Amino acid sequence: MKSADFEYLINQIGHEIGKKTTPFRDPIPVRESLSYIFQFSTQSISVVVPEVCDALIACLSDKIKVPKRQEEWPQVANDIDRMWNYPHCCGSIDLKHI
Repeated sequence: MKSADFEYLINQIGHEIGKKTTPFRDPIPVRESLSYIFQFSTQSISVVVPEVCDALIACLSDKIKVPKRQEEWPQVANDIDRMWNYPHCCGSIDLKHI
């Protein structure tokens, strides 16, 4: 990802995914949660990834296409499998299959 694209995303969703410091822990910084997430525990990843995805969808919904209803997801996965032979894939961002 280009650094300009990364900065754009941080500016768009940073306020949505940023956490506050508490007496019990320091939060994962926004820049790290977007770029180096897999250096953190599985528990942290399981919380951060859905939050980042939700924030991306909310902030960029006019720029990316996401099914509106749950019933549409299997059709998306079937289409991707048929066209590119990636079973159980529901989308792609920056050449990373999801």
